Amino acid sequence: MDMFALNEEVTRLEAALLPTQGVARLPVLIPLAWHLRQRNSARAQSLADEARDLLTPILDVRPEMRPGMARLQLIRAEVKWLMGELDEAETICQLALSVFQEIGDPVGASDCHWLMALLATDRGIAGHIDAEMALALENARRAEDGVRAQLCEAAMARSDALRDFNAALERWGQRLDPDAPGQHPAVSTFVVEFFGFTAAQSGDFARAIGHFIRSQALALETGQVRISMGAMTNIGNCFSSLNDHHAALEWMQRGVDLARSTAWPPRIGNALMQTGETLRLLGQVDAAQDMLDEALQKMTPLAGSRGYAICLNYLADLQLDQQKYAQALATFRQLQQRADVLRHPLIARRRHTGARPAVRLHAAQ
Repeated sequence: MDMFALNEEVTRLEAALLPTQGVARLPVLIPLAWHLRQRNSARAQSLADEARDLLTPILDVRPEMRPGMARLQLIRAEVKWLMGELDEAETICQLALSVFQEIGDPVGASDCHWLMALLATDRGIAGHIDAEMALALENARRAEDGVRAQLCEAAMARSDALRDFNAALERWGQRLDPDAPGQHPAVSTFVVEFFGFTAAQSGDFARAIGHFIRSQALALETGQVRISMGAMTNIGNCFSSLNDHHAALEWMQRGVDLARSTAWPPRIGNALMQTGETLRLLGQVDAAQDMLDEALQKMTPLAGSRGYAICLNYLADLQLDQQKYAQALATFRQLQQRADVLRHPLIARRRHTGARPAVRLHAAQ
């Protein structure tokens, strides 16, 4: 089963499901639920529940269906992650992983480690992110799944780019090609975004915007809705760095609209905080305050993440603009508590020097 499918494949699965009944639905029901997990997570969970109810009575006599049941658990785990229910997501993911390992399914194991890396990202545990993604890559290679292996490498490159873009370019710049012939669009999504990150951090914001616009479109085509939201905010951040705050606000609002359509509280919070910062730059401090207050509330489950730390940074900037110096100091102290754990150069720079980085990139996976 592909990790990400094109929209046309999802449309084909939808049509194929219509005439089926009973257990005959399972060969279509499970992949459709999998590929809807970000496109429409509520429906994905509903289809997964239906598939589970069909599978449960026959699993003892049809052991070959165990990978399907584990895949349904993984769908549930990813939906929990998107909703910010990290502990439940990890528990369910570990259960799925144990099944995939027991039956010798490296593809399923790779997808579980991928999700564990995303959970570590939202918890701000840098070492675990790298370790889990390395395991995802190892299992993809064991399965001889070239697309999954390329996805893992591209995700690792993006992570490296946010820590040290010069070192990342040296390591990955010649290995990654956004226009490689035959490259799966899901892989291109990550590769293009990698070059967007490196361009933005080198100050070439116009080129970065082009990369992020392309990445955003590829993400929507391949069902990577969270990546698409992140790309929109990155486009907005680049426009802000070019002092075009009105264009920035337009892209930020698109991100908010997409985030609200998903009903994923932490992802809505991420979009709101970026919009709040843009409103602050436009001098709309009251509206910015409302946005940042709501963002912090929705992002509470991700309090250890880089995104939450950046939201604190935005709030402290706003408090300085409002001349609320005692509150700003308290907020900066909260930020300081997270800086060392996150090991992120843009946050650390602000902590140690008080300088505002040229662009704060959103790195959703």
